[in-house]
Amino acid sequence: MSLTLVFNAGSSSLKYQVFKDEETILRGLIEVGSGNMTFHHEALELAVKELEENNIQVSEIEFVGHRVVHGGTKFSDSVVISFDVFRELHELSHLAPLHNPSALDVIKGCFVYFQDIPQIAVFDTAFHQTLDEVRYTYPIQRKVSEEFGIRKFGFHGTSHKYVAEVAAEELGIAFDQFNAITCHLGAGSSITAIQNGKSVDTSMGFTPLAGLIMATRSGDIDPGVVLFLLKHGYDKDSIEDLLNFESGLLGIAGTGDMREIERNVTSNAHDKLARDMYIDRVIHYIGAYLAKVPYINAIVFTGGIGENDENLRLQIMKRLQHLGVGTSIPLLVVATNEELAIARECRKVGKS
Repeated sequence: MSLTLVFNAGSSSLKYQVFKDEETILRGLIEVGSGNMTFHHEALELAVKELEENNIQVSEIEFVGHRVVHGGTKFSDSVVISFDVFRELHELSHLAPLHNPSALDVIKGCFVYFQDIPQIAVFDTAFHQTLDEVRYTYPIQRKVSEEFGIRKFGFHGTSHKYVAEVAAEELGIAFDQFNAITCHLGAGSSITAIQNGKSVDTSMGFTPLAGLIMATRSGDIDPGVVLFLLKHGYDKDSIEDLLNFESGLLGIAGTGDMREIERNVTSNAHDKLARDMYIDRVIHYIGAYLAKVPYINAIVFTGGIGENDENLRLQIMKRLQHLGVGTSIPLLVVATNEELAIARECRKVGKS
């Protein structure tokens, strides 16, 4: 029996699944950073024990796949992880300090537990490597952007590609002819414009902080706000915490949970404001991308909010119905499965 083991290391969790072909035979989620669980390699140790308890032998595992958030400009596709690749990934950690180090901690542990099994990195940024220079270039001094590699990268690429492929199949359209706007709405949120199966624009940027309002991230703001705060007693670390962990829905409503906000929207002005702002920002990006892609086959919603908040989807559709959304442009809901997408990438790369 040939199995694929997939790890998805978040900033404070480790998710894993074991696949036999397309079927999940084991899945788990381990919280990191609370109780006695401090590091991701400790969570990996627990995951390995669960494999043993479920009689899954190391000899049965053909590939080990990893979600890696940031591949920079170096990695435009999934890659087998050698020691040289590991070193290069380590050098990219500063671009995604909340996620890449967690993945590297797990990868390092897997070199011990799964010594002779190919490990494969699948990048959130890879799907967006097809962005045109017009859309990935920031209008700052060229020598600065070139020195530091500053450009739009985009994230959630594995999810955007997966749900677009599923939607294309449901509609009977070849993926290389499929045009869509995919909305990954959850604690982290982003929207991508897809033309002929390729990402042509996306809301996140150099970091996952840009774009939509999120659970605790601000999304787009005037960069002058950062400069203003620096002049008024904030340091770079406090501003980073403010924008990443204390803003977004949490900053407006006091909670980052859209379910709680939706329950209180008629009785609490801050909850109503937060939800209205969130919806408005989603509409802003969908509208922009409708103008950038000549013909849209579908708008696809995924993620915890995108999949489960029907009222939010209906409000968005109502605001965009004059553009054909919900009539000539179907609105689809597709459950994302990043781990399955990573498993597929592992089999493709590992057998090539």
